[in-house]
Amino acid sequence: MTMHIEKLAWAVGLLEGAKRIIAADPSATIQQIGLSLYLLIGFSIENALKSVIEENGQLSGKLKHSHNLTDLLTKATDCGLSLTAEIDEFIRDVSRYHAEFAFRYPEKAGWVTLYNPEPAVRMLEDFLTIVTRTKNLADIFGWKPNMSDFLRGQR
Repeated sequence: MTMHIEKLAWAVGLLEGAKRIIAADPSATIQQIGLSLYLLIGFSIENALKSVIEENGQLSGKLKHSHNLTDLLTKATDCGLSLTAEIDEFIRDVSRYHAEFAFRYPEKAGWVTLYNPEPAVRMLEDFLTIVTRTKNLADIFGWKPNMSDFLRGQR
């Protein structure tokens, strides 16, 4: 498996973790789960953007270790990634907090403005779907979907 596919697979795994947080307590508020949920969302976005950049042979220097989602988004767009205005805005909104490690270290969280849990995870899933569709199927040939999830309608 090529590295850009591994990064995308990691991003999808982080999405699945975010979904499990919401499923564990559907009535949980953003104040209760925001820190852990957005930690997963931010790193999922970061890995997916790096996947696009790496596939285009452009992931080097500062970008390789960057947590700045806005910079990564700009580079991924330069590499041909095309997103909806809503997803673009969502990533830019999360970027500042992700780059400042607001979701990694509680003492850095302070006051942040966040999307509610379910819309945020839906936006992330839509973003990862777009990124996945940019990939060459030959690169992900070895991946096989879990048929029981597929039959339950859980993609």
